[in-house]
Amino acid sequence: NGGLAVAGDFGLALLSPEADATLFVETLGQPASRLAGDGNTLAVLAGDVHLFDTQGEALASFSAGGGQKHDMVVHDASQTVIVTGFKQDDGPPCTQLQIPYIRAFDYQGERKWTGYDWNKDEVGASSECADSRGMALAIGGDGKLYYAGESHGGNTVHRRLPDDLSTFAENINFDKYNNPYNMNGAAPITYYARLDPATGAHERGQFLCTRLSSSDKGNAARPRAIAATADGHVIVAGGTACCIDAGAERTVNGEPAMGEYLGGGFVLVASPDFESRLSWTTFRGGGGNGEIGVRVATNGVHVATAFQQAHDDGTQAWPMLSFDAVLPEPGGGTEDGYLVVFPAP
Repeated sequence: NGGLAVAGDFGLALLSPEADATLFVETLGQPASRLAGDGNTLAVLAGDVHLFDTQGEALASFSAGGGQKHDMVVHDASQTVIVTGFKQDDGPPCTQLQIPYIRAFDYQGERKWTGYDWNKDEVGASSECADSRGMALAIGGDGKLYYAGESHGGNTVHRRLPDDLSTFAENINFDKYNNPYNMNGAAPITYYARLDPATGAHERGQFLCTRLSSSDKGNAARPRAIAATADGHVIVAGGTACCIDAGAERTVNGEPAMGEYLGGGFVLVASPDFESRLSWTTFRGGGGNGEIGVRVATNGVHVATAFQQAHDDGTQAWPMLSFDAVLPEPGGGTEDGYLVVFPAP
């Protein structure tokens, strides 16, 4: 109905479509870390999950279980709230272990399905002992659930089906940048997948890593956000260390996107079948540094990506590439924010 929902340290507020009136404020007992909505339902993550309708009427509150919570979405078509994060479960045979999870609940808080939510004994028996985390969720324009996770190494539960540790998942692999072999220690790499939001069924997935120019060892590519178009193109944002595939050839509006042996805050666009990377680039340019993609969204016509850039020296800004910028120069200080908009695939 055009109303604006806002969540933060104060709780949840619902504003009029013109933002000229506060219709509803609810204090939730602790700061809200995530707000999600789809059609007729709002979900706020503030310790527990709190559900409201679009008039601000409380519907339910329930626990999403233990562990760190990183992201949450609502799928109104199946009346499902989905939360991702990770839990620490230490002990042999993996010794110290972070295990990702995806947990889906109905609107009354009853568990509908879970993914990757194993314990240390189950994971250890499969020898998938790399620390792994659920980082981001999105409901794509196609109504599917998109998940982005991070693993510190290639022997991760992301190689397996989220509901069956004994079975390898359909993970598409066509080159060394989506095949996590010969890794540089426990480098944090990306995993993304398409699932059915009503059942959690895994449809297909893919890894993403960079490669060191000196040794060709797999290196870091950390995901922070994911989105998808109505035809299933996947967009992932995050941060990489050296080196993106063919980095010296990457351009943004004709300008070099990065140096040959550099990484940085990245945007990846993958085809709906995960069989090709349509684009994988940073926006750091020749002087940028310290940036990471933190959010991404698409309406099927455009893609918007938000970057956060930290500066080693608070008095010196090293600007990312920008075109037709509202503010021609960065603000400086210890960090800056950038918003990039480009046509959707």
